[in-house]
Amino acid sequence: MKDRFSTIDLLAVIHDLKDLVNLRVLNIYDINSKAYLIKFQRPSKKTSIIFESGMKIHVTNIDWQKAKIPSSFSMKLRKHIKQKRLAHVQQLGIDRIVDMQFGTEEFANHIIVELYDRGNVILTDHEYKILNLLRPRTDAKIFWTEKYPVKAALQSFNVPDSLAIKALLEKAKDGELLRRVLSSTTCYGPALLEHCLIEAGFENNAKVKVARNDIERLSAVCNHAQDIFNSIREKKTKGYLTVTEQVRSDGSVLKTYEGFYPYHFSQYVSTSIQTYDSFSESLDEFYSCLESQKIDRKALAAEREALKRLENVQKDHEERIRFLTLSRSEKEEMAHLLELNSETVDRALLVIRSAIANQMTWEMIEEMRLKAIEGNDPIAKIITALDLSSNSMTVSLSDPYANEGTSKNVPIDISLSAYQNARKLYDEKKIAVDKEKRTVESSSKALKSAAQKTKKLLETVRLESDIWKSYVPMWFEKFYWFISSEGYLVIGGRDAQQNELLVKRYLRPRDIYVHADVRGATSVVIRNKSGKEEIPSNTLNEAGIMAVCYSSAWEAKIPAIAWWVYHHQVSRTAPSGEYLPSGSFMIRGKKHYLLKQPMRMGLGLLFKLDDSSLERHQECCKNSNSNKGEANCDISTTAICREENGISTGEELELNTENAMLDNADINNSDDDVTYSSNSVDAALDEYPDVKIDVGNTLQSGKELDEEFTILQIGPEDESKKKKPNSSDQQPNVTVVPKTTNEEKKKNHPLTKREKHKANKINKKYRDQDDEEREIRLLLLGSKPKDTESSKTDLRKDKLESANKKRENSSQEKESCGTLLESTKVQSSNTQKTFGTESTEFDEEKDLMFAEEEETKMINSLTWFPDSEDTLLYAIATVAPYNVLQRFKYKVKLIPGTGKRGKAAKTAIALFQRSKDTLPQELTLMRALAATDQIFKNIPGKVSVQAKDLIKKQ
Repeated sequence: MKDRFSTIDLLAVIHDLKDLVNLRVLNIYDINSKAYLIKFQRPSKKTSIIFESGMKIHVTNIDWQKAKIPSSFSMKLRKHIKQKRLAHVQQLGIDRIVDMQFGTEEFANHIIVELYDRGNVILTDHEYKILNLLRPRTDAKIFWTEKYPVKAALQSFNVPDSLAIKALLEKAKDGELLRRVLSSTTCYGPALLEHCLIEAGFENNAKVKVARNDIERLSAVCNHAQDIFNSIREKKTKGYLTVTEQVRSDGSVLKTYEGFYPYHFSQYVSTSIQTYDSFSESLDEFYSCLESQKIDRKALAAEREALKRLENVQKDHEERIRFLTLSRSEKEEMAHLLELNSETVDRALLVIRSAIANQMTWEMIEEMRLKAIEGNDPIAKIITALDLSSNSMTVSLSDPYANEGTSKNVPIDISLSAYQNARKLYDEKKIAVDKEKRTVESSSKALKSAAQKTKKLLETVRLESDIWKSYVPMWFEKFYWFISSEGYLVIGGRDAQQNELLVKRYLRPRDIYVHADVRGATSVVIRNKSGKEEIPSNTLNEAGIMAVCYSSAWEAKIPAIAWWVYHHQVSRTAPSGEYLPSGSFMIRGKKHYLLKQPMRMGLGLLFKLDDSSLERHQECCKNSNSNKGEANCDISTTAICREENGISTGEELELNTENAMLDNADINNSDDDVTYSSNSVDAALDEYPDVKIDVGNTLQSGKELDEEFTILQIGPEDESKKKKPNSSDQQPNVTVVPKTTNEEKKKNHPLTKREKHKANKINKKYRDQDDEEREIRLLLLGSKPKDTESSKTDLRKDKLESANKKRENSSQEKESCGTLLESTKVQSSNTQKTFGTESTEFDEEKDLMFAEEEETKMINSLTWFPDSEDTLLYAIATVAPYNVLQRFKYKVKLIPGTGKRGKAAKTAIALFQRSKDTLPQELTLMRALAATDQIFKNIPGKVSVQAKDLIKKQ
């Protein structure tokens, strides 16, 4: 199937592109990583140019599926060509390169699209100085700040004359196709040359050996091809699509496009062809149906494979029945011949028995038989072979009452008479009849079962093709991903390149970066919701589990500690003298460490809802979101913060999640802070005098670093570069012990066993409460609030507000400074680019807002517990920390083990399909999902599957 442009295709499409000259660019969008769409302002109808590196370029009127978040390359294109007019379109020479000029004079920019080899897309200024490109090429000096070599394109070629053609044929082999040999020195392409060869009288797919003596005719072929080449170059042409029709198993006809051409070629006269008014219209139709037709082709191949297997089963069934029937009739016929020739057979048996009784050797008996045949002995003539080792012989018998009887070889036992041998054959016939009957019954059942399986398979194949036609991959599916228990999207990189992409493109303000101090840990980004200030602790811990599980800790089965930082703490700028490889980042400031968690992941299924079913779930989602505040308050995994830039003896203690937020601020480490923290402990002891709080164990030690940053390198380290740490580098653990009063010492008397048990119960019950919540609950119970508690709460709030203000002021100063530097740089370097760039920042913000809305819609359209009334489009698999999947209808637990990922995924799908609650619609979607690699591609390493149904089965 043809899907790439040839030179004559580009000649034809240039005419359609020139029709858009003087139209203004509205916007530029991503289709995928290599394809882009330029939308133009036109009053009558939507008009755009779509181009793909190395593949295609044409005018389109179709609303293509665009990327939710614009790439950096498309943002660069927007910055330079948005709101500019398309001034000029040309082909560079006769090469497969298109040059589109936007703007005029010194304000002009060029987009150069290369359609040969791997292709490229290059953005240049008016002097063809490269500003940005998709694929840098050092071999051809095509990279940033270099000038694009416009004159390096092929400008023309000579039409091969008789001498050149003769030289080509002498080098070519006899079995080579003639069109391929001629196309090696021309730009006509195989399709145009094949057309001209047929017009000149050559057969289709002519070989070199038939044309070695037709040099003049081949010269005329090249001249004819040049005439058609020039006509396509000079004027617009129609578009032609070649169509193939294939019959499906249900009798319907599947039409697929095989190629697109700007000329009606002779080799496709007998092929079904669709004609369009312009070449771009035919390209629009071809490429818009390309993906769906690939799915249809795959489904048709699966149907044919299933029908072929069924046909083989039927053939095997028929062959076995035929063999048994033939065996039965043959034995019956041989028994009947023995009965008709019983006297002759008995005489032959008597002769052989006598010879054996006289102790003649087998060779002597055979010699005696041959001499008797030479003497025309009628008894010896019917004996055709002797097999004395098995005490049998073969006699040739015929029907004596038939007019033209044909003889048949019948094997008989020497120790039995003619009638006894006939009886034996009749018994074998009865056995064959019974065997045939049983075989027919069992084969019929097997055939019926195979037919039913084939029918189900065909239905599944058709449903799968329909499902995957409606399937639109979500942008985050290329990463590790899951949706947290609070509804936040969490994504992680698969390798260093994806980690780099995550931070550069998808880490936004208000997002959180999560990582783990273990080799190979992935970079995790928590995408914050619009309008939200802080990420909940449950989501932080779930992201920490993800960072640890996608690392070497999974294979080692040793849990590690994860930590998180704010987006502004992650940088790609290395300090002087340092180098940051791809996927490595600079972490500035403090890291907020999370408690060590067990490595328990889970595999669950999410179902895509259609629009009608989505409305039914929205109210349910609102209710569940309102209850999440109470349901997700488990602080057993509360983050414990450690300052990486040093720790002092006056560091403040944190007892709950609200206090943990104080670590985000720059609070002075003074003695007052320590006294304040100990006063919080005093208040807790006054409120619950029977509880003993062990403060010393709640604080983790800090590490002193020589600098105020950490270089975070992701991925395996070079073993040769690893060094053992010096004893001088290792800092002792420092534990901050708060001040205690004499009254506290009196209260901390040794507790009895009962008091300890009671204290543990109170700790578990009230550890999630902060001071404000405790005060509210006491008021509801009718208790008189304490002035000291309220004052301490107010003090804590004041500290938090002041710290937040400090952080906001510092971040604003950084942003304003960065903006000033950037604006100064732009004004000094490129004053001519001010046209159309005023709205770039606004458009970027608008795109981000739109992307956030689309992301929210996307997440809301996925359900983990579908209703029987829902219409489901497809199912997708998600791998997440197991506590995230607690509410899922279909889930299994994954822990480090020795099993392979594919086998674990198959086991999980089999369990889901065997579930009693599985609906037919869900079962179909599971089968479609099982046929892809999406079910297991996010499973971390070697695993072991755990589920209730799996334990019962074992």
